[in-house]
Amino acid sequence: MNELEEKLKIIDIQLTGSILFIVSLIVTIILTYNQRQYTLHQKPLFNTKQTYIISNLNRILSLTIVLMFLYSSYELREISKQKESNVKLNDLDVFASILSVVSAIIVLYITAKSPVEDSLDIENPNI
Repeated sequence: MNELEEKLKIIDIQLTGSILFIVSLIVTIILTYNQRQYTLHQKPLFNTKQTYIISNLNRILSLTIVLMFLYSSYELREISKQKESNVKLNDLDVFASILSVVSAIIVLYITAKSPVEDSLDIENPNI
C-alpha cells in the first residue's frame, strides 16, 4: 500500500470514528433526558434495566471510538517514521490517545460494576 492509500485509509477511519462519536453524543443526550425525567419523578423513557444496558453499550461504543483514534494516531506516526520525519508530535498524539483509552476503560468498568438499580443515577459520559 502506498502512502496516499494509507493516508486515505486513516482518514476513512477518522471519519467513521467521528460519525460514531456523533451517535454516542445523541445516545448520551437521550440518556441525560431520561435521567432528567426520572429526577423530576416523571415517566422516564427507559426503565432501569434498559438504561443500564444502553449506558454500557454507549460506553463500549466510546471505547471503540477512542481505540479507532489510537490506531489512526499510531498509523500516522508510522508513516512519519518511514519518511524519517520528526515524530515527537506524533508520539504525543499516540500518548494522548492511550490516555483516552485508559479513561474509557475506567468509565466502562465503573458502569459495568454499578448495580442495575442505580443506572438512572449514574452520570452519562462526557466524551
